[in-house]
Amino acid sequence: MADAALALVQRLYRRYSEGAIDEFFAVIDPGFTLVSCGPPGRFATSGTWTGPEGLRAYLTCLAGEWAIEEHTPIEFVQQGGRIVARTRVQARHRRTGRVVRIEKADFWFVEGGRVRSFQEIFDTATVLEAASG
Repeated sequence: MADAALALVQRLYRRYSEGAIDEFFAVIDPGFTLVSCGPPGRFATSGTWTGPEGLRAYLTCLAGEWAIEEHTPIEFVQQGGRIVARTRVQARHRRTGRVVRIEKADFWFVEGGRVRSFQEIFDTATVLEAASG
């Protein structure tokens, strides 16, 4: 079961890097929650997003502000259905044209073959700097 959870998360990263996001909607739980850090009002993506419609709104906001140029998993740590992924991200802010390179931590909870929750934590100061101007 735990190996299946890790394989699912790894597949989602691979598909995301290929630009295929629809697979996410096939595996999220109806009560899915996504939490993204950052000061409300400064990041369109900060806050808590729920269900498939919340995930779609989050992804739309993200794509509206940032062109993701790289999103590479570096390391996975797993305890049952709880998985932490350390990732490297390079993104270009669409308005400022500035590029940000960060590592972030993604916290996943997978149960019964469904993604129940996702939380991302990253250096908000670096991201704010790239988005300012």
